Amino acid sequence: MRTLLVLLLALAGLLPAAAQRGEDFASRYMALYGDRAALACKTISPAMMERIMKLDTVRHDAGTRRVFAQLRSIRFVTAPDTALTRQLYAQAEDLARHNRRRYAAYADRDNLSIYVRRRGNVLLELVVLLVDEKRQFNILNFTGTMSEDFIRQVLNI
Repeated sequence: MRTLLVLLLALAGLLPAAAQRGEDFASRYMALYGDRAALACKTISPAMMERIMKLDTVRHDAGTRRVFAQLRSIRFVTAPDTALTRQLYAQAEDLARHNRRRYAAYADRDNLSIYVRRRGNVLLELVVLLVDEKRQFNILNFTGTMSEDFIRQVLNI
């Protein structure tokens, strides 16, 4: 009986990690549209996140530590070609809407859309679609185990 209890607890601990191993929004978007447009995708991997947590500026700032501790990885997708901005933004919105069971709309403003993926009360993925001041299209894709407070802290909303 004790062994069964330990096994169940171990499996419960693996669920969030297994949920995060799936394809994230940025990866899917790049697979669908990356070869058709001049898109660049930069990734801050889990190993890089661990290194960031060890930096003095992060270690000595409790607020920054709290933010980074919730992250597993970050992907930045950018498109410098402003002629494609509207099309790329619309494709990203369509991808999120097409995957409604996975991504829920969180906020929508002019040139900014935010989608989240949850498992229960845990926020596993945060997707920010953004047209910046240079009129360039951007996707910011955060994965981890984040809180609602994380969204407010990072995005100042």
